[in-house]
Amino acid sequence: MSINISEKELIELAKLMNQKCLDLPDEGIEITQAIMIYQRWAKNNPDKLYDTAKVCFFMSCVEAYGFEMPIKKL
Repeated sequence: MSINISEKELIELAKLMNQKCLDLPDEGIEITQAIMIYQRWAKNNPDKLYDTAKVCFFMSCVEAYGFEMPIKKL
């Protein structure tokens, strides 16, 4: 299986995922696991596939790993 994503896009995704507080495993996600997560999400959410690949991939990770908003300290 070939994945056509640039290094710049990978860095952008990594920043997005870190900034959005995904509860990812400390050891990270293997690429094949990420692909399967996305494929499952895409199959279950065909109505959302109009969005960009970056947003769709992010949403698949949120569904798989959860999302926690940081609490702002006053």
